[in-house]
Amino acid sequence: MFVSVSAIYVPATAWAVLSYDWSIPIVGDFVFRPWRLLMLLTLLPGIIGGLILIRYPESPKYLLSQQKEEEALIAVDWISKFNRGLPITQVLNCNEVRLKPEIQAEENIISNYKGWQMLTNIARATKPLFQKPHGFNFVLCNVALFCMFFSSNGIQLWFPEIVNRSSNDENRNSTVCEILGSSEQGQNELMNSTNICSDAISTNTYIDSMIVGVAFLVGFSIQGVILNPLGRKNVLMAALILSILSGFLLHFVANPIVVLILFCLCILLPGLSISIMLGAIVDLVPTSLRGKAVSLCMSLGRLGTIAGTNLMGIILLQYCTTTFALLSLILIVCFVVVYHLPIRNSA
Repeated sequence: MFVSVSAIYVPATAWAVLSYDWSIPIVGDFVFRPWRLLMLLTLLPGIIGGLILIRYPESPKYLLSQQKEEEALIAVDWISKFNRGLPITQVLNCNEVRLKPEIQAEENIISNYKGWQMLTNIARATKPLFQKPHGFNFVLCNVALFCMFFSSNGIQLWFPEIVNRSSNDENRNSTVCEILGSSEQGQNELMNSTNICSDAISTNTYIDSMIVGVAFLVGFSIQGVILNPLGRKNVLMAALILSILSGFLLHFVANPIVVLILFCLCILLPGLSISIMLGAIVDLVPTSLRGKAVSLCMSLGRLGTIAGTNLMGIILLQYCTTTFALLSLILIVCFVVVYHLPIRNSA
């Protein structure tokens, strides 16, 4: 849910900062301008989060895996005092607490080895994920997450640019691809003229981006309510069907409000599906492999983000119709994969 807060914070901050045009000379040719301030303000939440984490203890589970039982007990006691306001001994009503030793399945893969041997041991520890009985399902999960990240983040990154170009549409009666096509033609003509290119950002760009963030916030709230009654797999498939339909309709719809709603659905529904999919992965692999499984799936999902954002940047303007058709195709593949996964409807 905090992802949606950031999706509101970033455009709101950009609107407040980039609406002004000022400059402060610092040293030589280095000039402090609004976009530099925006970079600092977007870094601020991460810095605050990092400072907050300093006072938190290490995970007791990790400390036990490193044979640091005393430090693990201190961490558990800190957590108990933070949550309950009481030491762990009072919460459990006992004089002494002993923690069950953590099985050292990974045996300090990183710290005990160096160089190529470390990589070999990481590969050996990961290998069971790709073997029977859960290897096939794990690969399908990776494909599904790749497609979700590809479509959701691929559109979301370029959404402000699409809105900004659409704001120049005077008759407000053109499809997205028609607007982008005329915008590209206008830029090509500008390159051959002496006119100055305008880098102004439309107010609608900020507002529509914040609307997407609010949509995420509402979407996460609704998802939490309907997930258990309707079932995890049912919600996943319904979300993917709606996102496929939204991507298809973007080829034809010209009404600005409907276009905004369709874009929100194309970004929102695959994005919400990611968290549901991660919960399903946890159920599909053994406890000892869950950490590795989620980490690998998220890593490959981020590759989907890289692929989607870069590919859309290359083909969106020149092959707009093909771009949205490709996104719909990616989501269809994702739907087929999710349909064949043995995901339990009960969370």
